[in-house]
Amino acid sequence: MVNLHTMGNRIREGREKLGYTREQFAEMINISPRFCYDIEAGQKGVSLETLKNICQVLELPASYLLDLEDLDSEKYESNVFQNLMNRCPAEFRDDLNKLALLYVQSVTRVKPDHTENP
Repeated sequence: MVNLHTMGNRIREGREKLGYTREQFAEMINISPRFCYDIEAGQKGVSLETLKNICQVLELPASYLLDLEDLDSEKYESNVFQNLMNRCPAEFRDDLNKLALLYVQSVTRVKPDHTENP
């Protein structure tokens, strides 16, 4: 049996992670914002067509939304980043790639230990 609360939570988390409002997301998957709220609240289930649309927009497998398997977090995070990059206007993607690279370099750089006495 499908746990509607689990499915709704996973859908909401995926939507929020991609930065979509409920209204934007509802339009993308061809449902009303109110029905989207009911799904995310675990109050209503979805048709196969709506499930397919949700999976495509959120880039999540149906098996995860239906709580049949866990999510491969590393693969999903990569998909989320790629999805966000694709939403960036083409003329700014190089700059965004450079910013992302600089950020990763700054947070992975070994910081000097300032607690030592000279």
